[in-house]
Amino acid sequence: FGYSTAPYTNPEKNSTDCRVTEWSDFQPCSVTCGKGFQMRWRQYKNKQKAEMRGCNSDLVQQIVCEEPCIGNVSCKTSEWGEWSDCSVTCGKGLRNRSRKYLDNRARKTCTLELMEKETCMKAPCAPTPRPTDPKCPVTHWSEWSPCTVTCGKGFKVRTRLYLRPASSNMCNLELAQKVPCTADKEDCTIDILDVRSECT
Repeated sequence: FGYSTAPYTNPEKNSTDCRVTEWSDFQPCSVTCGKGFQMRWRQYKNKQKAEMRGCNSDLVQQIVCEEPCIGNVSCKTSEWGEWSDCSVTCGKGLRNRSRKYLDNRARKTCTLELMEKETCMKAPCAPTPRPTDPKCPVTHWSEWSPCTVTCGKGFKVRTRLYLRPASSNMCNLELAQKVPCTADKEDCTIDILDVRSECT
């Protein structure tokens, strides 16, 4: 009689009785300075049946971890904090976030970055008003007009006038300004069902 060289597997150990849960998250490193280990666990979904079947799945995992430190001082930090508000109310600015060493002594020995910065954008700034020439008196700026579009992106304008009609010939002041705007309805896509309902 012939025989197979394939490894023998116990069909009972592939039974649903050997099913296990998902792995837990790894625990924190066992040390705060230098090399240690982290562990995670899982368990049989039915411990009693698994024992009866002789299941032998790994239920514990251990990995090596290393916490940065100098000498006996841990360089471990807290999680990053929330981003700050943008440094400007219009245009391009900066925002930052910070973290701190868990061991205050680390400030003198460790060199990890404790502050992060990134650029942030706000709505475009209105043009800076030009100084008024007393020889060219003008009215105050009008209110901003409504946005030039009802959907999507457009612009709005404001104007002013010379107080003396003759000034327009010898003065060169800015009499109109415009800034970008976005309509209340940002999407200009037309719903064909809405069009049909309006046409009926």
